[in-house]
Amino acid sequence: MKYLLVLFNLCLMLSAQAAIQDIPRKDINDIKSLFERLILAHDFAYTIFGSKPMSLADMCLKIPPGLPIHKNLKARFLLINSERRLQAWYKYKHEFDFKDFIFLDREEELTKCFVLVLINKKNTVF
Repeated sequence: MKYLLVLFNLCLMLSAQAAIQDIPRKDINDIKSLFERLILAHDFAYTIFGSKPMSLADMCLKIPPGLPIHKNLKARFLLINSERRLQAWYKYKHEFDFKDFIFLDREEELTKCFVLVLINKKNTVF
């Protein structure tokens, strides 16, 4: 799986426009971490490298009530990291040119959930 992440990072960098070089290293690392999480935890690797036409990921943007203190702290830490990564992506997403992919994102205010959809145009039949 580590090799898939390295390959994806290379693909991400090669498909990006020239302006990506102007993005601060911290933000690049946050964007890489976001996509690494999508690959590892949400099976985006099948869409990027395999024959699956589409992947869907959802991220909760609020902490569920009633968690024990240790789980609440862990959830808060994960939430802060996720929000930082998403903010970096939103800030620079126009700099990335996904020729073979459609990447959709939507935040639902009602449920405080963030939905990401990746579609591989080569694997879809229209």
